[in-house]
Amino acid sequence: MEQYRHKILDSKNIYDGEKFSLKIVNAKNQNNQSYNKEIIQHPGSVVILPVTQNHEIILIEQYRIAIDKKIIELPAGTLGKNEDHYEAANRELREETGFRAKNIKLIHKMWVAPGYSSECCYLYLAENLVPDPLPSDLGEDIIVKRKNLNDVKEMIISGQLEDQMTLASLLFFFSKND
Repeated sequence: MEQYRHKILDSKNIYDGEKFSLKIVNAKNQNNQSYNKEIIQHPGSVVILPVTQNHEIILIEQYRIAIDKKIIELPAGTLGKNEDHYEAANRELREETGFRAKNIKLIHKMWVAPGYSSECCYLYLAENLVPDPLPSDLGEDIIVKRKNLNDVKEMIISGQLEDQMTLASLLFFFSKND
């Protein structure tokens, strides 16, 4: 049985910000019932999994104002306007870790929160790292942490890692490399 594609009746932009916009969509479902949905229009993001020659994963610790807490995560960031995700991954890696990857490749993509957001996140594996820093973004106060693979697995199990893109990326990586 083919799934019914909901019909969009109307769409109204209610907020345009620097990083994303918010719109309200009015649609009809398969039973001809109309409903409203708030949707965040997002340009997309990247998350980078940097692996050193010593088989360490580079993580970062930073304060996140939205949750008023420091968390440990993989380097990541939002795509700039009309920015290619490959270029964004290279930029974010250099800004957040101070390293450039001689080998960087797309290994997966994922929808961050498809129930209310159009954000697609591109996961890049970065290897053969060399120092090549870029200045950090305003508001970023990052501490770089190198952890061996077993320590990272323990951080997942113990709940030390709480960022969903970091968790999904690491679990995908370990499922392919164990």
